[in-house]
Amino acid sequence: MSTLEILLLAVLLPLFPASMLFNLLEQRIAAPQGKAVLMLAWSQLAAWAAQQIQTTPPDWVLYWALATAGVYAFRALVLNELTTWSAFLFVSLLALFWLQPVPEHSQWLHPLQALLLTAPATLLNLLAASLKNRFGTTYLGLVHGLVHGWPRLAALMVACVLAIMATPPFPGFFFLLEQLGSLDLPMAGGVLLVWYLWGWAGLRLLQRLVLGQETTALDSTKADLPLLPSAGVFLLLLVLAISGLWMAVTMAGGAS
Repeated sequence: MSTLEILLLAVLLPLFPASMLFNLLEQRIAAPQGKAVLMLAWSQLAAWAAQQIQTTPPDWVLYWALATAGVYAFRALVLNELTTWSAFLFVSLLALFWLQPVPEHSQWLHPLQALLLTAPATLLNLLAASLKNRFGTTYLGLVHGLVHGWPRLAALMVACVLAIMATPPFPGFFFLLEQLGSLDLPMAGGVLLVWYLWGWAGLRLLQRLVLGQETTALDSTKADLPLLPSAGVFLLLLVLAISGLWMAVTMAGGAS
């Protein structure tokens, strides 16, 4: 790969500082639903960019990507706004696409894989829209204790965050396992560190948003998420879990 190709792809497969373009666009969009659409579209552009990588990038690019993923994951530890937190974990994930080779005979697989991997962040933004509708904000310092008054919304938030943290059986878990099996020891150690930071950031968010005392400062009187939308999001999460198991079967078949 030429340096010019790397710099062009660094926008869609975000490498810092080119990654700031996505952050700028994300911040310009006020509605969480719009942020979700941006993530959905960007994931497919990133998949297209990954397909342009016909040869293994130089080692310095791979370490650059790993550093970008780590910086964004670390920064998510102290973020106080839900959609920004989701956007930073989204960029952290996409940066790891540099470490994942495109299957030679399955060009369709990467767009589908990108969709499955980024869907939890997209769903979290849709739930953030529901949060904003009820409380007027998605700021974690003002909204907490969802489990007490809004159990369905809280449960779906937990599931989405667990998927973003790449816990089994969601696709992110098997994506990272596949990467760890194909990388050398220093690079695999870096991926494990990024994975640890995802988990740490996710647990901190859940501790602040879902647990604790019930939100009273905003005095929201709106009811919990209705049953029908809750069932729809649950079914999407169930599809993601099943697709994660499908990825595991695919990995096992490829290894044999």
